[in-house]
Amino acid sequence: MQSIPIRKSYDTSVKHLYRLGLDKLIDSQLSAGIHRSNIRRWKEESAEKYEGFELNKVANQQLELLQQYANNIEQQKNFKAYLKIIGVCRKIIHSHKTLKKVFLESKEELLDVVQKVSPAIGIKKAIKMIGISSTTYYHWLIQTKVKCEFSFFELCNKVYPNQLSKPEILKIKKLLTCEEFKFWPIKSIAYYAARTNQVNIHLSTFYRYVHLLGIKRPLFKKPPQKVGIRANQVHEIWHTDVTEIPLNGNKYYLHLLMDNYSRYILGWKLENKKRGSTLKKILANALSQYQPNRMILLVDGGRENINHDVNNLVGKHADRIKRLIAGKDIDFSNSMVEALNKIVKNRYLYLLESPNLNALKDNIAFSINNYNTIRPHGSLEGNTPEEILTNQPINQNQLRESRLEARKVRIAYNRINTCKKCN
Repeated sequence: MQSIPIRKSYDTSVKHLYRLGLDKLIDSQLSAGIHRSNIRRWKEESAEKYEGFELNKVANQQLELLQQYANNIEQQKNFKAYLKIIGVCRKIIHSHKTLKKVFLESKEELLDVVQKVSPAIGIKKAIKMIGISSTTYYHWLIQTKVKCEFSFFELCNKVYPNQLSKPEILKIKKLLTCEEFKFWPIKSIAYYAARTNQVNIHLSTFYRYVHLLGIKRPLFKKPPQKVGIRANQVHEIWHTDVTEIPLNGNKYYLHLLMDNYSRYILGWKLENKKRGSTLKKILANALSQYQPNRMILLVDGGRENINHDVNNLVGKHADRIKRLIAGKDIDFSNSMVEALNKIVKNRYLYLLESPNLNALKDNIAFSINNYNTIRPHGSLEGNTPEEILTNQPINQNQLRESRLEARKVRIAYNRINTCKKCN
């Protein structure tokens, strides 16, 4: 049976390319097989003959652009070079902590760029070039574009119900800026907030919100030191030291005696000279009041600690006191009481006005009482030295339970207090 020949038909796009004078884009083999009469007819016919012919204008623009790019080797080299530079920069930024932090802090600028280029390359490609996930992108979008009036930082309460409530953050801000607590480190304030049931959160969370609030407090940095000598119970090790305090052109000397285990200041006295008799009085009063049994007295090798008066007292109580000189009799330094000197001066006295000697003595009395009985200590897990000395520590389990209860209240508060944008 003889086959019936099929009439050759050309795609409409071929006709449009001839009509628009873009026949160079047509494959030469295909072009060679087209009869000249067909080409002439296609060039003469009106574009309106075909429904939806407008789309070809857009397609032609893209084809021209691709053709120009394909024919321009220099443009291809430039484009590849840009991609390499972008790739290396992104790699460096994401591997360097400081640069990555600066990069990630520019959320709004990055989001604006993504939204501007997304019509051209799409959101997925844009965020991939930046180097963030789609989850991160949409989280940033909520954080920066959806402003919730019930949240202190305008984060959506519905999306972030675990964030601290506005009243809680205002309490933290008040505590950090309160004149009463200017002598305390952040850790002490955090423990105080939990103990007084004002803000029950984990210590790391408290630090994070301090950073978010941008509140700067005095920092007294020192090089890291190895852990010094540590007692296992109260009145096992005592420390004594003398520190100099200038006042109105004169020098005064604060003699301190402290317990190692509790950090409690057992006694103090301010004199215009370093005197062995002063330490003898402080030590005698503490021995009478606290009645230690087989206590180590750790001192420096200064004359105020090694003298006739102190020697007589130590000899009289030889069954109860063993005096050791730091760095000589033992390898440990007397760093604990030296750190106490800095706390008393840097955290308290330098922040208080002392126009005369009586004012200075009053300020020292206030500082030591505050340090001993009111200020929670981070090294004591939020207890005060007095609580450890008297064996009346705070209930840590109760603090944890209060923290969990506060979390439930916080989530409930945030879910109720949502703005129109949250919903």
